[in-house]
Amino acid sequence: MLPEARTEGADGLDLRTFFLQPLLPVYHISRNTWFKMETRMIKNVCAPAVVLGERIVIVGGYTRRILAYDPRANKFVKCADMKDRRMHHGAAVMGSKLYVTGGRRLTTDCNIEDSASFDCYDPETDTWTSQGQLPHTLFDHACLTLQCVRHTAGFT
Repeated sequence: MLPEARTEGADGLDLRTFFLQPLLPVYHISRNTWFKMETRMIKNVCAPAVVLGERIVIVGGYTRRILAYDPRANKFVKCADMKDRRMHHGAAVMGSKLYVTGGRRLTTDCNIEDSASFDCYDPETDTWTSQGQLPHTLFDHACLTLQCVRHTAGFT
């Protein structure tokens, strides 16, 4: 939720509605500007996005849907759906796979449950597999991939 005190962006965009429309905010590095890219496929709310290979992947958001945006082709591709409709979850990439943690899930009778699920998406096979459960439910969190570098003796 955006704070009421900051509802207008630097370029005059109304941030209260900017993210609620079928628009994707895109930052143009060389022009140092933001613009709205319209797509009818994006209706995801409370969904993380990650860079997976050459694509930007939008994961869930009150839906099971996974969308991958290819910036070179300027095209969205639908990926395999998650098992549950999820929101407020975390996502991170390790190696060539996407991992999704916790969040909240929407049940078939439209109740919201906190989740401890830990799932993996493999883009090569376009499949999801469960990696078990987190130690406790977790939502409204972020995920970060850390790479450890091994140093050998005598390295200067």
